[in-house]
Amino acid sequence: MQAGRACVCEPLLGETCARSLRFAPSVTMLSFRKHVVVILGTIGKGAYASVYRVLDVKREIVYAVKRLKLAKDDGDVPAYVLREIAVLKALGYHPNITHLLDVAIHPQWHACDLLLSYVPQNLHQLQGHKPLPYYDLKDYTRQLLAAVAHCHKLNVLHRDIKPQNILIDAATHRLQLCDFGISRLHRGGRTSDRNLTNEVVTRWYRPPEVLLGASRYGGEVDMWSVGCVVVEMATGHPLFPGDSDIDTLHRIFQQRGTPTPHLWPGVQHYPHYRDTFPKWTSPKALPANVAKHYALRVLVTGLLCMIPSQRLSATLAQKLRFCQRWSGVQ
Repeated sequence: MQAGRACVCEPLLGETCARSLRFAPSVTMLSFRKHVVVILGTIGKGAYASVYRVLDVKREIVYAVKRLKLAKDDGDVPAYVLREIAVLKALGYHPNITHLLDVAIHPQWHACDLLLSYVPQNLHQLQGHKPLPYYDLKDYTRQLLAAVAHCHKLNVLHRDIKPQNILIDAATHRLQLCDFGISRLHRGGRTSDRNLTNEVVTRWYRPPEVLLGASRYGGEVDMWSVGCVVVEMATGHPLFPGDSDIDTLHRIFQQRGTPTPHLWPGVQHYPHYRDTFPKWTSPKALPANVAKHYALRVLVTGLLCMIPSQRLSATLAQKLRFCQRWSGVQ
């Protein structure tokens, strides 16, 4: 494994600086099989994990460490931790996916540390609330689809695609999909033949079938999220910012039309479907920054198809004109 190939590197800190960090009494050092790193700072903290920016002292390369909490009573590694490690190992190296370099268990801290490639910021931080330039939009959409296509080819469902989980190196324009904490290996066809949890995907990027209570799904859940992210990159604002599941559903219905058994066969069998839903009979026009570009409009319409089985796959989306590298079609 080539560590330099697997990450986005910051400028070298210099041998003297690296040595001073290594031997400073207040510095926390973490040991992996092939790496010794020192913590430089905290990137973020959550209920089950914390992420740190770290320096590999020998290689003088900046990485990220995701620290997953273990149970304090028995120290066993929880299933969700093993699942995330298994998924990242299954994905291997891909330029548009965060790369797992090493794993270490620290019983004294009741923690499992994942050493990952480091990218300075995520899409949400980069974009703020401003539309991206058109060619950046094309470039990042193409890279995001490449990442998702790789996941789905290897039977991995991400299940939480959103701007905060898309890392961007503004200097190199490299995009990496990250945070596989609720992903899972998914065997078989496009839709699962066994029940899965519907407590997946951040609400604003959650597809209608999951909001309606679907427990059998496949890669199409990720593709809806990709469609929401593409629109957000184009406009600077989330497309369906609901403050509850039902509010998000209503926003989707207003934009795409309220589903009926005639238009979406089988929709009536979802647990949360109601005949009393407000009736929006036809899709609204997409936001102006999307609608004015024909090729982009075709892509987004396919990604935000209400019927899961008819939604664009990542592989098919990559073949559309908007995603061609040198296409002059807008």
